[in-house]
Amino acid sequence: MQNAILREVTNTDRDMLFEWANDPVTRANSFHTAPISFDEHKKWFEKQIASYNVLFLIYQCGEQDIGQIRLDIDGDTAYINYSVSPNFRGKGYGAKMLSLLEDKITRDYPHIRCLRAEVKNINEASKYIFKKLRYTEAVEV
Repeated sequence: MQNAILREVTNTDRDMLFEWANDPVTRANSFHTAPISFDEHKKWFEKQIASYNVLFLIYQCGEQDIGQIRLDIDGDTAYINYSVSPNFRGKGYGAKMLSLLEDKITRDYPHIRCLRAEVKNINEASKYIFKKLRYTEAVEV
């Protein structure tokens, strides 16, 4: 797919993100595995898009929404949370999305010096992507 971009999340993305969040694979790879109610999602979503400490983006190729990536910014560190739409998994989009994010951070957010992510041990796809992009693995005990 051509013309890959990261665009800001808008209110019109709320329902799509709710569907992606409740996908069984997404729930299994999340630290909180219980399904999310729509009311819970709505409150969370409104808080995210209103926060100055959150950068919330949609990875889009052409007219297709492929995935979402959210940064929770704390000083010079940003914590990554991302997912790929169930329709586009296993096609390399996760790595492409994260690479675009790194370019955007370098260009538009130079105060962010460190990108971090917590990955569940069973989430082999995310572990592979972060390793491929040369992130350093740190195991906390």
